[in-house]
Amino acid sequence: MEIVELRDLTRKQSPVQYRRHYSAQAVVQYAEQEEAASVEFVLEHTAAGEVSVQLQIKDEVNYPLVPVIRSLKKHIQNLDRTGRLP
Repeated sequence: MEIVELRDLTRKQSPVQYRRHYSAQAVVQYAEQEEAASVEFVLEHTAAGEVSVQLQIKDEVNYPLVPVIRSLKKHIQNLDRTGRLP
């Protein structure tokens, strides 16, 4: 299972500066099939200086949910770390 990309990534306005809200279409590839699912996630900067990711998958996914969530969180953290999130 692999996360191909996050399509239609948009940032929602938030009055709190240490929280960033996003919505996107996550494209997941498994067993030579691709599937897109709507996701919403929040990046929150903690007092310790770390960034926590809270993720919600809006659509049903034809793959075990825990590995998909784990892979999506890693992908999102990588995008944030490299500055590719709006």
